[in-house]
Amino acid sequence: MRRLLAFTLLALPLAAQSPPADAAPDAALSAWRTYDFAQSEKLYHDAIAKNANAPEAQAGLIRSLLDEKKIPDARHAADAALKLLPDSAPVLAANADVLYREGDLAGANTDYEKSIELNPELARGWYGIARIAQIDSRYRTAIRVIERAHELDPDDPEIYEFWAFHLPRIDRRRALEHLIDHPGHMAPDHLSTLQSAVAWLITLGNRNSWELASTTDNAKIKLDRVIRNVGGYGPSSGHQTAVALQAVINDKKVRLMIDTGATGIVLSRGAASKAKVRQIYDTVSRGIGDEKDASGYLGWAHSLKIGPIEFHNVPLNVIDGHFPQDCDGLIGVNVFEHFLVTLDIQHSELALAPLPPLLDANKDSTGNYDRYIAPEMKDYLPVLRVGAHILVPTSVDDRPNRVFLLDTGAFDTQVDTKYVDPSKLTALVDIPIRGISGQVKDVLLASNVRIHFGPFVQDNFRMIALNMDKFSEGDGLGIKGILGFPLLSEFRLTFDYRDGLVNFDYLGKH
Repeated sequence: MRRLLAFTLLALPLAAQSPPADAAPDAALSAWRTYDFAQSEKLYHDAIAKNANAPEAQAGLIRSLLDEKKIPDARHAADAALKLLPDSAPVLAANADVLYREGDLAGANTDYEKSIELNPELARGWYGIARIAQIDSRYRTAIRVIERAHELDPDDPEIYEFWAFHLPRIDRRRALEHLIDHPGHMAPDHLSTLQSAVAWLITLGNRNSWELASTTDNAKIKLDRVIRNVGGYGPSSGHQTAVALQAVINDKKVRLMIDTGATGIVLSRGAASKAKVRQIYDTVSRGIGDEKDASGYLGWAHSLKIGPIEFHNVPLNVIDGHFPQDCDGLIGVNVFEHFLVTLDIQHSELALAPLPPLLDANKDSTGNYDRYIAPEMKDYLPVLRVGAHILVPTSVDDRPNRVFLLDTGAFDTQVDTKYVDPSKLTALVDIPIRGISGQVKDVLLASNVRIHFGPFVQDNFRMIALNMDKFSEGDGLGIKGILGFPLLSEFRLTFDYRDGLVNFDYLGKH
């Protein structure tokens, strides 16, 4: 049986225990808990200079460097700490945090579990296990484990935030407001994310977001082609197509490009204005590109209609972004997450069908569930899901698997320059590439590589190569590449968002 990661979580205790003896905050920990990462780094360095064998100081330094986005420095600090203290639970958990950020989820999971075996009262170990369970579609497990982490250390801001987002709606709003009221040195974009979440909860009131107003559970939606001039090199040069669908937002017709890398609905300001989308909270959107982030706002629409499917109380992201010609915005396939979704690009069709019923054994009394692979889905590939993003375990040149974003909105397949042999990289001259965050600098071409994901293997493959560090910052998980439209168009893709499964039905080039 194929598994993305191997877990032994059920063998570990979850019984309530007293807080760890070393939980009392010192000056460095207090600085970190108020998001003053530069100060906490300095104080942890000072503590290590006095006593290099202090595990909490070593772990705290690693976390501080990670939160400052100093990934190479965090790796160096973790290696040094492991050499000194190879059997330290806090150091192992902190090293797992680095591995998570680097995209090595199997390694991260191993070290998180080792840390808990050494110290079952280590909150950071439980927190890491909860994060991996969450993205591995084991939501019941994630909730159970984050509650344990929060019991052990309710003052850890990262644990508190993860825990808060899993609370019932009223309690969630109060918990997020507590974080907002005590921001310390919280980064502005982080604070804005929390404020936006609270603003949406206030707007929503007692209503349900994405409320399904239609009754049909089967639909076939015709798609049309989008022409994009992406400049060129090789097979991806010149005019290239994407696919789009017609929708109605607040009784206003819009054309939305299908983008599996997008979250929900993303609209241009002009289209949002014409559709009378209500503005809730100002936001910025970050993506590929080396210029400024795109400004915009969180919006609310009363209704969204796509073929026979209708939703009410729909959140929208409105941005000052660049969309393909004749498109008003983007639509993520996660909009249809309550259906089994088949995207057939070659035949220009999006089909919706019912998901298989969940087994009672996979659910708890409140309806939280862990991944269920129905018999008819035994050949589907288990993937990771971070919000709306689907991340596919992928190998380049037989390297250990790392995660690639499945993104029909990307004009081509892309790889992080650090995940490919430098000898296979050449410069791309005068090929402008833009993302949501503007022009991309230092773009290279990776040639003659072997790419492997799920059932698909191809040699002599070519893809764009660029630095993806900034792209990885949003989810805190190291993303090493993007599976783009030309490659994905060779498959009929079927998505089970509920269980984190994708079927890749190879159709060939067209």
